[in-house]
Order: sequence, then C-alpha cells, then structure tokens
Amino acid sequence: FLRGRLLDYQWDFEGAAREYRAALERAPRHAPAAISLARVELSQQHIEEALRLYRLAAESLFEPQPALVGMARCYRELGKLSEARQVLERAMARPKDRLEEAYRFVGERSETAQAQVPAEMAQLELAEDQPDEAIPWFEQALSANPQDYKTRFAYAQTLRRVGSMEEAERETARAESSRTAFESGDRLIDAVRKNAADVEARYQLGLIFRWHLPDNQGIVWLQSVLEYDPDHAGAHAKLAEYFAAHQSDNPEYARLAELHAQRAQAEEK
Repeated sequence: FLRGRLLDYQWDFEGAAREYRAALERAPRHAPAAISLARVELSQQHIEEALRLYRLAAESLFEPQPALVGMARCYRELGKLSEARQVLERAMARPKDRLEEAYRFVGERSETAQAQVPAEMAQLELAEDQPDEAIPWFEQALSANPQDYKTRFAYAQTLRRVGSMEEAERETARAESSRTAFESGDRLIDAVRKNAADVEARYQLGLIFRWHLPDNQGIVWLQSVLEYDPDHAGAHAKLAEYFAAHQSDNPEYARLAELHAQRAQAEEK
C-alpha cells in the first residue's frame, strides 16, 4: 500500500494500481487500498471497476462517507444521476464527528472532509443542468476548503453561466493564483529532492503552503528552513507572524511568536 502511495505521488498510475491490487490480495478489506485504487481506476475512466472498489471500501470503513462520495461520482460519470443523488444524500446524513479522521485514514487531507459532499453535489446539479442550484453548493465547498482551486474554477465557470460576470472574474483570478502557486511548488519540491539543504526552496515552499494550504503544512516547511539555516531571518519573521496570529490556539504560541520575532530582528541587523 505504501509503495502504491509513493508511485501515486510520482504520477506512475500503472505502478500504483499494481501495488494497491497487491495490498488488496493480502487484505481484501483494506479500505485505504481500495479507495486509492478506485481513485486511480476512475482517473483512467475505468468507472465500473472504480464503483466496485468504492462499494467494497464503504462496507469496510468505520465511517463510509469517503467511499460514498466516490460512488456518487462514479454514478454521475455513468449518467446515473438519480443513483448519484441517493448516495450523496446518504453521505450527507452521516454524523460529522469522525469525518476528518475517516478522510485522513484513507489518505486524504483531513481539512477537505467537510468540502467533499457539497463539491460533488455541485457537480451533480451541473450534470442535471441546474447551475443556479449548484452555486450554493460550490460556496459551501469553498468555505470548507478555500484552497481547492479546481472547485473554484468550476465555481467561476458556473457564475458565468448565470450571468455573474464580475464575480466570475474575481474567482477565476483567485483560482489562477492558487494553480500557479501549486505549479511552482512542484518545481520547488523537485529542487529539495535533489538537494535537501536547498534553504531557499524550502522557504518558498513554506510561503506557498502557508497561503494556499492549511497553515500547518507551511509551518512545517518554514521550520525545516531553520534546521539547515538557524539564522534565516525570513523564516523567523513568518513563523513569528503565524504564532502571533494563533496565540489563542496554544498558550505556548505567545512565547514562540516573541522568540521568532526577536531572532528575525537580530538577523536583519
């Protein structure tokens, strides 16, 4: 399963699928492997096989919503819109208390958990040629996961369809900004792979993830800068900003904000 994940991240979908299948041969009810393989199969337009795997995962998961959303997408892709809506309504009715844990368990970012159902519901409304009905679902999805530039692009296109041109332009610009940042991030990650001590690449990744992904990912990259360059003024300054802004989250953050601010000032002199 972990080999499959690694190959998946390297865009080797054939290799990833092979490893996920091997994992399922050893543990037929391994839900993370089933969902990961379903996602790969769906990306290759093997929709019936993806649907079978999502069903398998739904039977095995302690919280089936991730698999139910995948099933709904498969039904939508097959043009079975009534079935898609029924499954999404089941997903929507699931209790909220374990959703983040469930998505993290199957390899998804937990921060996306609350956005999954409304994002798919928006696509279903579009498939039924109801753009006005799709808009509030897009808004709910983006409120839960503002960094999802693909959903934001779809939202912008839907706004154009209903005549909200000015708002569509604003949303398109925001989506383009995020996409450009992620594309830059891919190149920077390659640079870090080639040279782990590339401090500037780590710093730029910290800035990108700080603004375009949940805070903790950007903070991890900024902290990694200091492992290689403890005197990096920019990393200290950005960490000081973060901890100062989140003091209510942890009583230790006020001390960390002051510490990093002092280090940043000292190194700038």
